[in-house]
Amino acid sequence: MLSGFEEFAIRCLTCIFQFHRLSPRCKGLEPIPSLSANIYIVGKFSLLINSSAADEPHHTIMKRFRNFFGKIPWVGFGLALAFFPSVSMPVHACTIFVLTDTNRALFCNNEDWKDPQTRIWFVPHSRGFSSDTNGYGCAYVGFGNGWGQGGVNIEGLAFDWVAGYKASWQRDPKMKSTKGNPAERMLESCATVQEAVAFFQSHWEPSFSYAKILVADRTGASVIIGATDSQLDIKMVKESRGFGYGGQVVERMLAQDAAPTLANAAKILQAASQQGQYATKYSNVFDLKSGDIFLFRFPDQPDAVKLNLADELKKGRHGYDIPKAAEQVRN
Repeated sequence: MLSGFEEFAIRCLTCIFQFHRLSPRCKGLEPIPSLSANIYIVGKFSLLINSSAADEPHHTIMKRFRNFFGKIPWVGFGLALAFFPSVSMPVHACTIFVLTDTNRALFCNNEDWKDPQTRIWFVPHSRGFSSDTNGYGCAYVGFGNGWGQGGVNIEGLAFDWVAGYKASWQRDPKMKSTKGNPAERMLESCATVQEAVAFFQSHWEPSFSYAKILVADRTGASVIIGATDSQLDIKMVKESRGFGYGGQVVERMLAQDAAPTLANAAKILQAASQQGQYATKYSNVFDLKSGDIFLFRFPDQPDAVKLNLADELKKGRHGYDIPKAAEQVRN
């Protein structure tokens, strides 16, 4: 029979596991452990409690139970530290920044996640997602599931996301639905930052509950869009800036040198890359005026694979595996 404290702990764990469910863009969350893993974790936790109960009076265990939401004793805190790394917790994933001046605008991104199957794919000009839009040709970057984590279009508009936030975000009934990935629909139908803002003000994007998007255009204008109290939080500027996992690194390096050059972009991307389980899987730089695309994989591939959006779109719908892009482009 489980003690009251054990039942309480298991209920907490169940709520946490149910809360942190993955979305196609949830790069900042750990997947839900399997049932066997849940049983193993709860079993381990139960053993810890039982071993404590064997050495202490029942009222001491119950005191820890009462203190759980108050000043947690050091023993309880130690258990929390030992246990909660196994639980799905949000962290900021990915680093995005823009380098710009009057002549150039570079959109730069580190994609942090644990899936090694990374791709870039090209979608030529189409009719668009609705009858009243002309679809711009686009390139998307992401993983094997074909859900664009970021992208750039032929008009010089680009986007990517930073996950790991938690916001109150409820749908306005007036917001339109889109088919598939709303950010992809935005990119194929918008040419400027202002148009992108208008798109998200009128179309439902569920990802704002846990992520923020950075959109930039060829003029160097950029906007970071998130959600606060079910309202879009829109921050638009026309200067170099960035945020995400390596946000502090980006800010420090931009203060030293914000030149919009490929060498500077690569230096910042490498310095802001993430290591460990959610290491940066690829880095990309989009030149929003020329349409050039540069792909990196630090430290394995420090030299960029260069593509051009217009040239690739002429080949029709196709894609490359990012780790093999240099080889596949030649073939």
